[in-house]
Amino acid sequence: MKVRAAETPPPNEPNRARTRPPWHLAATLAGLLLCAWIPLAPALRSDFAQGFLDPGDSRLVAFVLERNTEWLLGADSSGRSLSDLGIFYPVRDSLFYSDTLLGQLPFWAALRLLARDPVVAYHLLLALLLSLNFLVAHRWLARRDDVTSAGAFFGALLFAIGSPRIAHLFHVQLVAQFPLVLYLATLAEALAPEPPPSRARQLALGVGIGFWWSFLFHLSAYLAWFAAFATALALPFALLDATTRRSLRRLLRERWLVPLSTAVLAAALVAPAAARYFEVAQSVGVRPTEQAKMQLLSLSAWWYPGPDSLLYGRAAAALPAARDPFESEMRLGIGLVTSALVLWGLWSGRRRPIVRWTVLPVAVLCLLLTRFGDVEIWTTLRPYVPGAEALRAMSRAGLLALVPAALGLAFALSAPPVARRRWLLAALGLIVVAEQWQRPHLDSHRRWLERVEPIVAALPGDCPSFYYSPPSRELPAEISQLDAMWASVVTGIPTINGYSGALPRDFRLYDHAIEGADAERAVARNLEEWLAREGLAETCWLRGRHVTRVAPGSELVPLSILADDFEAGGLGRWRKIAPP
Repeated sequence: MKVRAAETPPPNEPNRARTRPPWHLAATLAGLLLCAWIPLAPALRSDFAQGFLDPGDSRLVAFVLERNTEWLLGADSSGRSLSDLGIFYPVRDSLFYSDTLLGQLPFWAALRLLARDPVVAYHLLLALLLSLNFLVAHRWLARRDDVTSAGAFFGALLFAIGSPRIAHLFHVQLVAQFPLVLYLATLAEALAPEPPPSRARQLALGVGIGFWWSFLFHLSAYLAWFAAFATALALPFALLDATTRRSLRRLLRERWLVPLSTAVLAAALVAPAAARYFEVAQSVGVRPTEQAKMQLLSLSAWWYPGPDSLLYGRAAAALPAARDPFESEMRLGIGLVTSALVLWGLWSGRRRPIVRWTVLPVAVLCLLLTRFGDVEIWTTLRPYVPGAEALRAMSRAGLLALVPAALGLAFALSAPPVARRRWLLAALGLIVVAEQWQRPHLDSHRRWLERVEPIVAALPGDCPSFYYSPPSRELPAEISQLDAMWASVVTGIPTINGYSGALPRDFRLYDHAIEGADAERAVARNLEEWLAREGLAETCWLRGRHVTRVAPGSELVPLSILADDFEAGGLGRWRKIAPP
């Protein structure tokens, strides 16, 4: 009787002697060019008059990077520390009210030395980060014996410029995810069932795991927290599997230097920032549960590519995610054909450890963060998970799914039925790219930068600090708050204005427009209260381009409050009445 050999999964270790087709290098270069072309082409066509720098969150990101670059290069003469952005003055550690972007800082500083225009530098940064995503993912996939060159190419493209990634180009902190791939690859090597590596190699692996996760933390605290939580979720499942249980035992007994060096390095690189985040959370308060509930994942988000999708933009409007209050955070769809290929590839490779240990923790994480009608598992778990109450946009965990998605697509396009038919491979590859394509939703950012110039021109150089109030509520408050913040960068004068991921406790100056006498009196009262509470002797209050020096106890009486007067340059005439 003929006995059939038991099926075994393909080896997981790369074969460094494996040869690649002659077009492999050309495909790699083409992928890098495509990643750079997506953010740069629309901006170049308009001579950088339009692009992916919107008036809100993108300008906040660019502000943080610009201010910290000045500090890094010694151009900031204010004497403030790196963690003090000069906003919400004199509040300290305002850098930790949101992502610190310290991971992006070296790239931004280098690009600002090359490009004098921050708008140009911003788009070059996007191109660089997308290219690094592709390069690292392509290298990771191409080193596998069970992935063809074409599979590695399209899998890396999905990871780098998949529809969810392009939908978040306005959030630089969510673009760079390549350290996550390096973290997973190094962790997999540390757990590999092979003879124990040398002490030097163990140290290198431990340093690699700790460094890449720490780097991800400084790029995006959100993504790093999701990665750490997913790793923790994988542990119980790993203990139920005999093979993985042996790997963990081997790691602790024979390769103990790996977890030790990982813990030491991660603590050294992350603990100072984590401590500041904790102090800020204690000061401003944790995120209300209602905020986190509003940004949980919806089931339809996995099929929703957003209104700018080239193929599905109109059809996507019928999905519930299109009507979500935070619709832009729900754009996680990668297309019907791509989704089918990913699921097929993951199913066919389900016996491979790399599939189990990338899919399982990410799937469990996303299920915990999904709302099923009125059922919300996360609201019950949230108080018991360390760090969870500091997070709001839980739907961003869906970006982690691009890692197993890239793996599944690579396996699907490497399968013999597809790989042997070049016409089918080419057709599927083109469909995958087309399904990720988004019509660029551009903004005329030059006009937002031009709004800063009148503030800078009106601000006296001897002001110890300033507070800016626009004459009307024509635009959202965050736009004029950011106008003042950018004026602070240009002049070096700290501002009481501020916009970030959080606000100081009892900060009543966010609504700062003075449209009408009652609004001006309210802002004046709140400003004087802030000065008294924070111990400030004086500040310069800009109403439009009119400056008044304000001290605690002053009484400011509006004599004429006309929007036309603001626009004409008179900008309101005030009389200062000294306290009795």
